[in-house]
Amino acid sequence: MKLLKQLRPFALILAIFLVFILGMLGYYQQADLTDIEDRDMYFWKALYSVFSMFLMENTQPTELPNRYLVVASYIAAMILGYGFFIAVYKYAYDSWVLFRIRYFYDRHIIILGLGSIGYGLADELLKAGFKVVVIEADENQENIEKIRYEGGLVLTDSAYERSTLVNAGLAKASFCLVALGKDDSNLQAVNLISHLNYTGIIQESIKVLVHIRDRYNNGFLRDYMDLYNKTKKFDIDTFNTDHLAAQVILDKYSPLNQVTYETEEDDTGKVISLKSSENHIIIVGYNRTTESFIAENIILSHSPGIRNLQIILIEKNVEDALQDIQFKYPFISDYVDIIPIELENENFYGATYQSETFHHYLKNLSGVYFFGESDAYLMGLANSFRQVLYSEVGDLTRTPMVICLPENSQVLDLLDPQVIQSHGSDAPLFNELREQFNTHVIKLIADNCTKHSLIDASGITDALAKAVNYFYSMKYEFEGLLSKEERVKLSNEVHEAMEKQFLEMTFSTSDPLAELEKAILTELSKSIGKPYEELGNFTIDVRWNELEDLKQESNRYVARHLKIKVDFLRKMGHTEFVREVIEKYFKVFAPIEHKRWCAEKMVFRFRFGTFPKDSTTKKLLKDRLKIHDQLIAYDELTKEMEDKDFNMFLLITVMQRIKDQLEKYKP
Repeated sequence: MKLLKQLRPFALILAIFLVFILGMLGYYQQADLTDIEDRDMYFWKALYSVFSMFLMENTQPTELPNRYLVVASYIAAMILGYGFFIAVYKYAYDSWVLFRIRYFYDRHIIILGLGSIGYGLADELLKAGFKVVVIEADENQENIEKIRYEGGLVLTDSAYERSTLVNAGLAKASFCLVALGKDDSNLQAVNLISHLNYTGIIQESIKVLVHIRDRYNNGFLRDYMDLYNKTKKFDIDTFNTDHLAAQVILDKYSPLNQVTYETEEDDTGKVISLKSSENHIIIVGYNRTTESFIAENIILSHSPGIRNLQIILIEKNVEDALQDIQFKYPFISDYVDIIPIELENENFYGATYQSETFHHYLKNLSGVYFFGESDAYLMGLANSFRQVLYSEVGDLTRTPMVICLPENSQVLDLLDPQVIQSHGSDAPLFNELREQFNTHVIKLIADNCTKHSLIDASGITDALAKAVNYFYSMKYEFEGLLSKEERVKLSNEVHEAMEKQFLEMTFSTSDPLAELEKAILTELSKSIGKPYEELGNFTIDVRWNELEDLKQESNRYVARHLKIKVDFLRKMGHTEFVREVIEKYFKVFAPIEHKRWCAEKMVFRFRFGTFPKDSTTKKLLKDRLKIHDQLIAYDELTKEMEDKDFNMFLLITVMQRIKDQLEKYKP
């Protein structure tokens, strides 16, 4: 099918060329040039007659005295018929698509662009039974027919036209993915969508997700997008494939998985000091995904024991890579240690890789991670490094190795085309690598730009982040949402009762957040004497949607760090994470949580500064200028801030219960 589409233009040109050649030969054969006085004029008349063939003017058999003219007329007729058929078919198809969207599509999903991101998501959604409308300007895009075959509707028009977006049903859609290619193209389309929202075109609530590749564009939009584009029914967020891949790799294959601990307790049984084992990883290759992965480690590679993660970075131009990292994250040495090693060859031969120091790294590795711009090159590089691990320390499967494939090559399709092209599925080769060598392959787009990561608001990380936010909202925001009369009824006893209810919640359904919300609002309704149905401003989703993107992301990091805290407790021999257990480790937990929080704020480009008493100026400094007065050493924190840290650890119990419940009912 693809080959036919590619050959079609050449076939049409050849057919038109044949009409003119055969037509001119036919007219000259028919004519008696000895009787023609002006032979040059005859040429132009014959040429005009050939043009007339495309208008079907020579229709009488007697008017076609030789075979050249007959064949030329047939070819011209076929070209005309083909063009007429294409025009009618396109008009009929477009009309049918617009009719279906207008009368039968509601709360559907719109995808702008059928590149690897757009096609992968559309393919997954259609197979899951969703209604999908795709806008793709290139009529020859190879994925168009695939999407139509699977039941998707495709509009082959410009995504920068108001009429195209309206025809796609933007007014009634629930979600819109913008993945047209370059950042400028995506932003142009999003600007139009935002304008349509302000003109009142959009009738239902819609989430718009735009792919932004440049880290500076992404950072700017994350800081300021909500200020200009967030309304009750309209929300724009950005995503980045490199960042998504880094998050998935860190969450699945954390450098902290193999850390061990030694503790010292006081006479009461409380842990007063703790030391973690030496913890380091090797990263081979430096690109945008590597940078994101290092940033994720700056924020999340902290466990009790206050020992920085050591990252051995192996790269061809390692000094340039190190300078780039330090330029973007000048505070990096406070949170992780980078040890640069030059990649001198593809086989890891040389004195460096046989030294005692490198041998020590190999014996204590938590993981090896490969990043680059070529699929086949990375696969070969990973195999060479596994050879090094085995030959030097006998490590065949102990140390996990993770390869992040950029998906820029068709070479892997030769192994198993059906499986490779099925997004989200592993090829047999990948399964064998995982089972035989503990080597894991992560595809940059297919394994990360999925329905679960881009669309599902009920994902485990988001659910936990919403629970964290709801706890702090309950403690510090509920009172400000009440009237004066209601505030009087919300006594300290009520606050304590709600907090106790929150922290001791157990769950029995597939929607633990709904259970949590009902329990808290029932308690609130009783205390202030207000009907449950009138507490719409106190729901989990409303409190979450009030947050700016940056604060939502901050809560997600808290949720993702839960695994590290729980892993520590399990390594200490605990299976139940009750308050008594949490209190036992508070003095070693709190400093590491504060360090993680400071790292997060630094990556988000905050800076230390004192706050004035004026609450308006304080909010402006914190939310817009990114100034925070708590970017200080843990020992300098006030009792109030230390209590907030303690609250974070009390949440471990209920967060783990929510996580267990969601995983229990995970489809």
